[in-house]
Amino acid sequence: DPTKRAKIHFDETKEFYQTKNIHIFTGDIQKDYYTHIKDLKPNFEKFQYVDIGLWDHLDELKFFKPTNPKYVSHSLIPNMVSNEYEKVKVDSIGNIMLKYQHQHIDLLKLDIEGAEMKALEGAFNLVGSTSPLIIMEFSKYIFSNQSKVTFFNNFLNKFDYSIYDTTCNKINLDKIMINLDNLN
Repeated sequence: DPTKRAKIHFDETKEFYQTKNIHIFTGDIQKDYYTHIKDLKPNFEKFQYVDIGLWDHLDELKFFKPTNPKYVSHSLIPNMVSNEYEKVKVDSIGNIMLKYQHQHIDLLKLDIEGAEMKALEGAFNLVGSTSPLIIMEFSKYIFSNQSKVTFFNNFLNKFDYSIYDTTCNKINLDKIMINLDNLN
């Protein structure tokens, strides 16, 4: 999330780990947030905040703001959150890696509010050459049309990837589609 609000949250997170002051966060955070993060020991010298959104190519797009201004997550998907937006730079994972001279990705975590398929499209060649572990949130916004379902199914088959749920049980795409169809 390349927005000003996301950068503030990133800086607050770094400060939290220095001070352990949970009240440092200015946005709304989930009630169990502290429980999940308190014992982690991230090395922020290995992190770099890059204010570029993930997409399948270089562009500048509307990033739609959440309805609650205290929320962090914005979305590139119209009508997912609100009609208000700010324009942000986006690019493919491959292009970003070239810019920062990265040769390999071990882990690719995608929780990008409905733009996961576009990011994977932009990472297609990268995945073929480095085979990273991919952790991805599934929501009803990811598969907004059949071409996205087809792309993802082909992606899984081409690179021999499998899907596992949060309890580490293997699950197939058809089951995910049924579960997503049952969401309101």
